[in-house]
Amino acid sequence: MVRGNILKKTKRRPVKRKIYGFDVETCDNNKQFVCASIYESDDKVWFFTDKRELITFLKTKRFWNSYIVATNLQFDFMALFYGEPEMKEFDLCPRSTGLMSAKTKIYGQDFHKRSKDKRSRGTLTFIDTMNYVGMSVEKMGRLIGNFKLEKPPFLGQYPKDQHQWSVIKHYNIQDSKISRAFISFLFDAFYELGASPKETLARTALSLFTNKYIDNNVYFRQKKEVLEDLFEAYYGGRTEAFRRGRIGKRHYYDINSLYPTMMHRYAFPDPNTHNMTYKNTTKYIRMFEGVSLVEIFSPTDQKRPLLPYRYNKKLIFPTGTFKGWYSHVELRKAEEIGYKILKVEKTHYYKRTIRPFEGYVSDLYSERLKYQAEGSPMEMVVKLLLNSLYGKFGQKYKAKDNFVPFNHTIKELDQYDAFERIGGFLYYKEDREPSNFCIPIWALYVTAYGRIEITKLMNEADADYGDTDSIICKREMPVTKGLGGLKEEMIIRKGLIIRPKCYALKSVDDEEHIKIKGVAAKVSYIRFERLLEDPVIRYKKFTKFREAVRRGLIPNEIIETSRKVGIEDDKRVWVTDFDGTLQCSVPIELKDGIPLDKYQELLKISNETFISEMDKDMMVYKGSDLLDENMIGDDITKDEYIENEMSPVFW
Repeated sequence: MVRGNILKKTKRRPVKRKIYGFDVETCDNNKQFVCASIYESDDKVWFFTDKRELITFLKTKRFWNSYIVATNLQFDFMALFYGEPEMKEFDLCPRSTGLMSAKTKIYGQDFHKRSKDKRSRGTLTFIDTMNYVGMSVEKMGRLIGNFKLEKPPFLGQYPKDQHQWSVIKHYNIQDSKISRAFISFLFDAFYELGASPKETLARTALSLFTNKYIDNNVYFRQKKEVLEDLFEAYYGGRTEAFRRGRIGKRHYYDINSLYPTMMHRYAFPDPNTHNMTYKNTTKYIRMFEGVSLVEIFSPTDQKRPLLPYRYNKKLIFPTGTFKGWYSHVELRKAEEIGYKILKVEKTHYYKRTIRPFEGYVSDLYSERLKYQAEGSPMEMVVKLLLNSLYGKFGQKYKAKDNFVPFNHTIKELDQYDAFERIGGFLYYKEDREPSNFCIPIWALYVTAYGRIEITKLMNEADADYGDTDSIICKREMPVTKGLGGLKEEMIIRKGLIIRPKCYALKSVDDEEHIKIKGVAAKVSYIRFERLLEDPVIRYKKFTKFREAVRRGLIPNEIIETSRKVGIEDDKRVWVTDFDGTLQCSVPIELKDGIPLDKYQELLKISNETFISEMDKDMMVYKGSDLLDENMIGDDITKDEYIENEMSPVFW
C-alpha cells in the first residue's frame, strides 16, 4: 500500500499566511471596472481606480504566501483579471455556483502557474468566504460586529464627482475589511478548536478529524474498482412531495443535526476489513455491513417506499422490480418492511465495524450548546464543522471540471479525452487519483442512516412533503431537544406545494418562505401562486463564468433572463393534472427498472414490430416450431402462441 493511500493522524499547523480583504466595484451592468481595494489593517489599505496598477501591485513580494479573500470570488476575480494576459497564469478551481479559488506563483515581478525557481515561496491564492458559509457581506458584518455601510444610491454607476468617489471608496474598503475580518475570525476559531484552517470548510473539518479524533488508527484507501462500486451505492437526501396543492395550517419540523446524529449514533464499516464475493446469497447482507448489487422487489402497497433508485437523472423511491447497489443497513430494513431480494450479484462486506465519529460529534455538539448559551458567533462555526465532515469521505475524483485559458497547440490537445473550447477557454473533464481520505463507505452509510430516519418520520407524521431532514405535515408531532431531536421551525398558516424544492409557505406571523430551485430571483407569495397560470419568471441575473464565455459576454455581466417553472412532478404518480387543488400521489411502479406504463408501451411496440416483420415473411416460418399449427392446439390462438414464444426475449 503506497503512502498516498493511507489516512492517518496529522499535526495541527498554525496559519502562517497573511490575509488580505479584496473587493471590486463595477458599472455598466458589471462590464466596466470602477475601483478596488486591498485591506490588511486600518493603517494598511490600498485603493485603486486602475486595474493594471492593482495587478502590478499584486505581483510584489508583499503578497508571497498570502490569501486574498473576497465574498463571491468569481465576481471580484473576473472583474479584475478577465481579458488580462495574467489570467492564464492562474489555476482556477471552479464550482457549480462560482469560483472556489485561483492560485498562482509570484516570481520575478510576474505571475507563473509553475514557479521557475524551487526556492520561491511566492504562492498567491484568492479564496472565497462562501467556501465556508453562504453569507452576504452584510450578514458576516453583523455576526462579527463589523457592519456594512449603507448602499450608495449610485452604486453600479461610474462616480460623477469627488463626493461620489469618496462615498464609493469608503463603501468598497469596508466590504474588503469585513471579508478579511470574517475569514480571520473563522481561521482563529478553527485553530482554537484544533483544526488546521484550509481553503474550504470541508477540508478544514477533515483536518480537525485527523488532527484530534483519528488517534493512532490508520485507514487504507481501497482500489478504484471497489470505490466505483461504493459510489454507485451513495445516494443523496430524500426530497419528495407526497401531496401537492394549496394547504392550510401545517407544521414544519426539522431533525436537529440529522447527519451528525447518524455519525454519533451508529457504527460504520472498518475499511481495513474489506472482502468481496459474487455469491448469490443474502448471508453477507444479514451478517456484515457493506454494499450489494441486488435485484429487488418493492411491495406495491407502500405509500413511501424506502429504497432510492436513479431514473432519468432523478432520485425516485419506487415500488416494483429494479436493480441497484444498496447499503446492507438499508437492505435489512427493506426486508423488514416487505421488500424481497430476488438476486444478489455482487457484495462488498466488512468483517468489523467501528465508531470513528463518536468523539468528533460529541465534542463539537457540546461546544455548540455552550456557545449557543453564550450567544457567541462561535456557535455558527461549530455547527458548520459538524455538518461538513461526512461528505469529504465521498468526494468524487472522476470527471472533475476544469477551465484553463486556451493556449494549446493541436498536438497538446491529444492529452484530453474530451474537451470543448468555450470562447478563449478550454473546458474539459479530468479523472484524478482518489485522495487518501476517499472512504465512500462512510459517506454512503451516513446518508443511508439519514434516509431511514427521515422515512420513518415521514410515515409517522403522514407528511405532505419532505426534504432531507425536514417535513411538512398536518399532525402535531412531539418536540424533543438535543442531538437528533425534532424541532418545530414554523407553524404554517397557508401554503402552496408544487413539486420538490418548489413551494411557497406563509407562517402564522405572515413571514414568507419561498423556494424555487433553479430561479435566482426573489419571488413573492402572490407571484408564486400565479405560477399555475403564468409559469415564466423574468428577472435580472449575473452571468456565470461558463455561460458568459460561451455567449461572448463578460463574467458577472447583468442580463435579462427568464425561466419557465415546471409545475408537473415526475418523481411520483399523480392521478390528475395539477390545478392547485390539494391532491395525493402514489410511488412510481417499476418493471425491471422501467416505469410500468413505459415498460408496457415498449413491450407493445416491440411485439408489434416483431409480429409485423414475421407477417412480411410468413412463408419462411411455415413449418417451423414457432408456427407449427399442429403444436398450437385448440386452447391457444396463433397470436397467443407467438406472444408466449417471444416472452423470454422481452421479460
